[in-house]
Amino acid sequence: MCINGKNFLFSPSLMCMSFLNIRNDINVLNQNFDTFHIDIADGHFCNNIILSLDYIKDIKKISKLPIEVHLMVDSPNDYIEQLAKIGVNIITVHIESIERNAIRTIDNIHSHGIKVGIALCPLTPVRYIYPLLSYIDIVNVLNVEVGFRGQPLINEMLQKIKKLSILKRTKSLNYIIQGDGGVEKNTYKKLIDVGTESFVLGRTALFSKSEILYDACNIMKSEFENALGFREEV
Repeated sequence: MCINGKNFLFSPSLMCMSFLNIRNDINVLNQNFDTFHIDIADGHFCNNIILSLDYIKDIKKISKLPIEVHLMVDSPNDYIEQLAKIGVNIITVHIESIERNAIRTIDNIHSHGIKVGIALCPLTPVRYIYPLLSYIDIVNVLNVEVGFRGQPLINEMLQKIKKLSILKRTKSLNYIIQGDGGVEKNTYKKLIDVGTESFVLGRTALFSKSEILYDACNIMKSEFENALGFREEV
């Protein structure tokens, strides 16, 4: 979405969608957004188990959008080859699970022609990824505790995003700053003001807006424009 000359990216989080009408809903999302955000959790890195490789294979068959996979797992390298075979476009891994072999993991993902995201849990300082910023394509800032949907934005994360935005500008770096968690109509403006460029859309931002997903997409877009003052409430 381009507003006032600036492009913003939107990535629906598929763990938040209903599984009752997947094919039709994916077709609606295909027409409205930029990528699909698919979380995989192993029940160890966070206290949850979310989606699977087989699910991603099925989504790939009907997706017209790039697929970004967020690996909330202890051993992300165990998944890279399989995700490459499926044909995903972006793999995001947590610095907390790769810090001892981060460059090797990044190189492995890039060797398959896949973009790399690095995710930060709320308590992980930005300085942990300073040496990696010139190697990666996305920085995913977890604005909530990892693995559970529907949590409110942790406001302290705004300073983390601001720091990443300043580093990007002053060092002429090319990564995209992605906000994940706590994204909704009351936080859009806060997130944009500190430099967020890409938004993971969960239940609060998108899927709970209407039982008709087409309408939910339009409501979400309207709320985003309203938050920036480029559209009046109807």
